[in-house]
Formats: sequence, C-alpha cells, structure tokens
Amino acid sequence: MIYSLPLHNSYFRLAALLWMLLVVQLATAQNGRKERMQMFYDSIHAYEIAEPKTVLAIAIVETGWMECQKCHFKKNNLFGFRTGKGYMHFDNLSACLAYKKEWQERFYTPWKTKHPNGTYYQFLTHKQYAANMSSYLKNIKWIEKWIDKNLVANFGTQLKINVSEKDTTE
Repeated sequence: MIYSLPLHNSYFRLAALLWMLLVVQLATAQNGRKERMQMFYDSIHAYEIAEPKTVLAIAIVETGWMECQKCHFKKNNLFGFRTGKGYMHFDNLSACLAYKKEWQERFYTPWKTKHPNGTYYQFLTHKQYAANMSSYLKNIKWIEKWIDKNLVANFGTQLKINVSEKDTTE
C-alpha cells in the first residue's frame, strides 16, 4: 500500500509547503555556515595562528557557531578571553585574531619549547582554558571532525612559486 499526503486539503498543502521551505532554509543555512566557517578558518591561518583547526573549533564552541547574540561574540571575542573584570571586548574580529596570535606567542610558544612533543590539547589543559576540560576537549574534537569533512585546509598553496625553475622569458 502506498501512502500519500492528502494535498487536496489546504492545511496539508500549507504544511507541505512550510516543510519544503524549512528544508531549503536548513540547506541554505548549512551552506552559509560552511562559507562563514571557511572565512574564519582562512583568517586564522592568515594571522599565522598555531593549530588553526583547533583554534577555529574553540571559536565555534565559544560563540555557538558564530551565531550567539547573547554571549561574548557580541564583543568580537571569538575565544572567550577574560580579565578579572569579565570578558574582554575587541573593536573588531581582526583585533581579536591579532590578540590570539599574541596570546599564543606569550603562552603557547614557551610551553611548546619546554614540551616539544606536547599537543595543543595538553597545552589548553595546562592553561585550564575551560572549567571542564574533558568535556570542552570532547566538543572541540567533535567540531574538528566537522571541519575536516567540510572545510578546505590548503592554505597558501595557490601562492607557492617554484623558484628552482629558471625563468625562460627574456
């Protein structure tokens, strides 16, 4: 037996139309999310921030996929940076990325020198980056899998120039 919706009923037609619109909206939102995350991923790499995939995952956790309107994302704070007075405020996202680069140079670079085989996860745990590190790292690792499936990580490959070949144009 084949079941079909009674589309002759205006309520069912309206419900079917709304459902199709929802499916299209979700698909469009997912594509928009990918584009937005790719842009942030590229920006993180452009600032030469270490461990860009993990750093993007942290930003996603801290900002609810860059969509949170009631969190520190409103203050352009992608990473949940705090002072003793609360969350830090940045004039724009570029300032936040520049601060992340400086923060890594101040804390991660010396730690990595002392622990050359250490991972970024170990560093974050050492810094007590979040209250519940095991749960935090579990979320980050899950998001990193999403990043691996959905984003391109071929940073700078278009700009490489093979200098070993002689220029034959004269």
